[in-house]
Amino acid sequence: MQESKWFFRIQVAHKLTKLVGASECVLKGILNHYIEMKFTILLYTHSEYAFLWKAAIPLLEKYAKGFEIVWCCDKLLDYTLPSSWILYTYDDKLTWSSRVKGCVETLQETDYVLYLHEDWLLIDIIQEERINYCMNLMENNKIDYLCSQNKMSLTNEIYNTPYSAYKLKGVYGYWLQPAIWKKSVLHELVSFDKPLSKAEKEEPARLMFKKICLTIFNKDFVNHPSIRSFFYPHMHAINSGEWTFNRYPCLKSLVESYGIDTSTRKVNEWWHIHEE
Repeated sequence: MQESKWFFRIQVAHKLTKLVGASECVLKGILNHYIEMKFTILLYTHSEYAFLWKAAIPLLEKYAKGFEIVWCCDKLLDYTLPSSWILYTYDDKLTWSSRVKGCVETLQETDYVLYLHEDWLLIDIIQEERINYCMNLMENNKIDYLCSQNKMSLTNEIYNTPYSAYKLKGVYGYWLQPAIWKKSVLHELVSFDKPLSKAEKEEPARLMFKKICLTIFNKDFVNHPSIRSFFYPHMHAINSGEWTFNRYPCLKSLVESYGIDTSTRKVNEWWHIHEE
C-alpha cells in the first residue's frame, strides 16, 4: 500500500515513462529546447581533511570544467583555488547544517545543486549533457533528489532512460552521498540545526521521506554505484576515518600521486569489500 501511494502521489507511471522512454537521439533534440536552469557544484569540507584537498581540488578542476563550483570550508589554509571558483567560509562553531545553509543561501540564481564532500574524489568527466538530462528529468517530474545509489530502500518499478546502461528507480528517503538536489529542498534539509552525524536521522530523515527521490544506476555494475555514477563518477576515499583501498584498489596510487601521505591513517577492512 505504501509503495502504490508513493507512486500515485508523484504520478510516475505516466510522467517518467513519457519523458525517459524516448530514444536517445530524440531526447537530445528535446533537451535543446528545455528551459535553461542554473546548476552549481557545492563542495563542503573542513580543514581537518585538508590533506585530501591535494587531490580533491585538481581532480575537480580537471573533470568539472565549465561548471560553477563553490568551495565551502572553515579556512583555506595555504591552498589556492582556481580563479573561477567561489570560496565560501563558515564559522566552525556552527553545526554542519547551519554551515551549509549559509552557503546555499548565497546561491540566489541556482536551481539545482550537486552537493559533495572532499573525500568523494572525482575520477572522470562530469558530462554537461547528462547534467542537463538530470535537471530536466527532475524539473518535469517534480523530483527533489537524484542520486546514483542502489543499496537504498527502492521501489519495484524500473524505468528506462535514453542511456542504455542506466535505469531509474524510486527511493524511499535518502543517503548523504553525491546527489543532485533541488536547491529549495537542500535548503529545507539544512534548515534543521543538526551535526553531520544526524544528517540522515530525525527531522532530516522524516523530511526526505516525504520528498520525491530517485536513483539513476548502472544496471550492469550494480555493486559499483560510485565509479559508475551517471553524473559524478568517483571513489569514496575515506570511511569512518580510514582509507578505502580495499574497496578501490587503484585509490592508493591515485592519492599518493598528488603527494598525500597515506601512512597516517588505517586502511578500512570491511566497507563494501565483499561487493565485486
